[in-house]
Amino acid sequence: MKTDVYMHMSVKNLLVSKAFFEELGFTTYPRLTSDDCLCMNIEDNIYCMFVSRDFFAKFSEKDIVDAHLATESLVCISAESRGEVDEWVNKALFLGATENLVPEMKTGGNMYSRSFSDLDGHIWEIMWMDLELIHAV
Repeated sequence: MKTDVYMHMSVKNLLVSKAFFEELGFTTYPRLTSDDCLCMNIEDNIYCMFVSRDFFAKFSEKDIVDAHLATESLVCISAESRGEVDEWVNKALFLGATENLVPEMKTGGNMYSRSFSDLDGHIWEIMWMDLELIHAV
């Protein structure tokens, strides 16, 4: 069975989010994009739904948090090398993201990651693992 993954995130401005994530390599999926929601394809069957705050509030009776002030979850994307981790994060920082400084995540011979907060405060971690070293342990 094929499973698609759709993450939903509230954003202040869909056009600003679209420009930011297109520069990071995401592509717009027009069939699921509207005035209230921007669907972007990360890879194969993985999508991020960037949703206007007012529309996002209709999905739950809970308060919608300001991701600049609180974190409930983060998105982790794998990279093929340490260099690719740095490329992703450096590009995001150039586009206006803020780096999350978590020194312990950068260390270790078989794993390397860095993370950033996007323009709406959502945390994205970019991570590389040497699976051969991990499985050998």
